[in-house]
Amino acid sequence: SSVVSAMSASPLSRYRLGWNAIMLGLFLSGIMLPIRLASVELFTLMRNLGLLDSLTGLILVYSAIRIPFAVFIFANFMRVLPSELDEAARMDGAGEVRILFQIILPMVKPAVSIVAIFTAIAVWNDFFFPLIFIFDDRYKTVPLAISVFVGQYRTDWGLVFASLAISMAPILIMYCLLARQIREGVGAGGGMK
Repeated sequence: SSVVSAMSASPLSRYRLGWNAIMLGLFLSGIMLPIRLASVELFTLMRNLGLLDSLTGLILVYSAIRIPFAVFIFANFMRVLPSELDEAARMDGAGEVRILFQIILPMVKPAVSIVAIFTAIAVWNDFFFPLIFIFDDRYKTVPLAISVFVGQYRTDWGLVFASLAISMAPILIMYCLLARQIREGVGAGGGMK
């Protein structure tokens, strides 16, 4: 979803076209409207496409859900970059794809890190969509697996909290690896127009 979001955010932030505000508004409506409202339609779509009870279907849902947030972050970071970079690259013969991937994206690494960590946290902690779309125990996510330890009459709280502590490890490792970029991104976000 990061690549698609960056490719969508680039023209919205780098070019001054009349429809940019409308398109950005449509992307932002994806943030404002709760995706849970579309769960019945998503279930029907996944069933018709044969993607129920598969990790591929879940990955596609998560990718689509996170695109509006990622476009918003990328567009705000790309908007403050000077347009002279694009013009100089075009004069050197670079196309739009090369400008995006070799010039723009390296300059917005903090945005890439922010999108990666926020997406990872949201996906890792999600209980709702795996509960609806995944039936096979082999494909259950960590929150679903932990919910097995909570019963109606008896709950092994020690096991629940140990599982929760272990399930935090991948996100903490990812944060430690990306902490510098996240701090830079938050600092750069304060200077956005």
